[in-house]
Amino acid sequence: MKRRILPIAMVLLISLISFHCRRPVDRSSVDNKTITVLYPWDERVLGPFMDVDAKFLVFLPLFTIDEKGLMQGKLSERWHHSEDYRSWTFHIRRDVKWHDGAPVTAHDIKFTLELISNPEILYDDSWLGMQSVMVHDDYSFTITFESPKDFHEDWLVFWPKHILEDLDIEKYWEWEFWTNPIGNGPYRYVRHVPQTMMELEANEDYFEGEPDIKRVILKFSPDPSITELLSGNADVLTFFNRSDIPKLVKFPQFRTFYAISSFYWVSAIHWNLKDPILSDPRVRRALTMAIDRVEILRALNMPEDLKIFDVIFTAYHYTHDEIPAPLPFDQEAAANLLDEAGWRIGENGVRHKAGRDFRFEMIIPSGYTAMGSYEVAAVLIQAQLRKIGIHLDIQNLEGDLLNKRILSGRFQAAINRFFQGPIQLLGWFGEDSPLGYSNPRMIQLLQEYKNTVDPEEVNRIFGEIMPIMAQDLPLTFLFLHIHTCVAHERIKGLSSPFRAQPVWAMEHLWIEEE
Repeated sequence: MKRRILPIAMVLLISLISFHCRRPVDRSSVDNKTITVLYPWDERVLGPFMDVDAKFLVFLPLFTIDEKGLMQGKLSERWHHSEDYRSWTFHIRRDVKWHDGAPVTAHDIKFTLELISNPEILYDDSWLGMQSVMVHDDYSFTITFESPKDFHEDWLVFWPKHILEDLDIEKYWEWEFWTNPIGNGPYRYVRHVPQTMMELEANEDYFEGEPDIKRVILKFSPDPSITELLSGNADVLTFFNRSDIPKLVKFPQFRTFYAISSFYWVSAIHWNLKDPILSDPRVRRALTMAIDRVEILRALNMPEDLKIFDVIFTAYHYTHDEIPAPLPFDQEAAANLLDEAGWRIGENGVRHKAGRDFRFEMIIPSGYTAMGSYEVAAVLIQAQLRKIGIHLDIQNLEGDLLNKRILSGRFQAAINRFFQGPIQLLGWFGEDSPLGYSNPRMIQLLQEYKNTVDPEEVNRIFGEIMPIMAQDLPLTFLFLHIHTCVAHERIKGLSSPFRAQPVWAMEHLWIEEE
């Protein structure tokens, strides 16, 4: 990119003006440090209407999560909890200020927590279990809960008490503050145009230092499109539709990144173990080995380096590479297992046993989901199983009907989302499992998981669950759910899966022009 060379006198003059006057911003001096982000929301994006990562541009959480999945202090400097995990005490930084210059204190934390737990607002019902917030001094406080809580709240941000405390709570959702906020984060609100854009500028008083990227434009669009990228109207596209990834091959100036959306959500094949065809664990092992899961990732335009697994796990196990190696894609070994289980190839090319052909039906969600088209995955699985003599029928069902069929046990196999929360796991693998799965030790371990929030204990429990899952295989996991975005190559500092979301990581990014 060619640059205009300014005379030295003009450069000095611009430098003096920039030093003495913070506003108005000299646009010509910051254009090469400006990022435009296409964002699928509107000017209320920084309010409590929807939890999205844009709020971290303006507001700080107590913690952030590092590349190993561990808590790192942000607004909070240090913390400790009671032995029963019901009380958490925090000490916050003393050098953080609101964008109007007022200090951020523990009173702001208390105000925010009591506001969002107010039944008139019910901002987040998970806070209904909060008993009290006790402020010890301006920079320390204790939160007490009715029951043990694993307080890893990296998504919660806080608001200034001195600005909001006198506002009418009945008009909470209409407060002007949500569209003209005063925060404490790396960027300050400058202005917005309704339904069009919001402009933010770097906070020179930010406690970690003024961000290198000086100006962020959130350009609102209900349907983000790569057209805005290709036309030069945007540098970053969030909430990217992975079906558009092949279209970017001709444009090497754009790079795609992915982040793990949640370690709780995965897509998996649910097997009904009550069905005679699927009741033998050797058969489920053979089916898993006959499916090329890397090819499925490739077909869904997902990163091929995304980890494949056969067990449930915690974020710690994933980020520390402590997940057992998955079953390999090996159709020869799969065929041998089926032979061993008594399923032989018949004259029609389909395996059979005791007069029954190996045919079964797989139900899948209809249409395009957040993870792409499950039909693409199902058709690939159908073709791969056909190669080892298994006939698979596919039936598309609307989401609610699909869930009802699975939960009632009226299915043979199903592709669907799987949630790994403690209550949900007991539902899937407990005594009334819709999968027809029963393992007493598994149930015992999941009961222990339900009754603890101690991270070390949770990791131990999952460490014992993993070999049971690997042996029994009540599900075949396909992939973790991820969030994909696209950014221009001039934006540096991004990586997958850590720091893959430019809006969240903006303060750590920089621009390098050619």
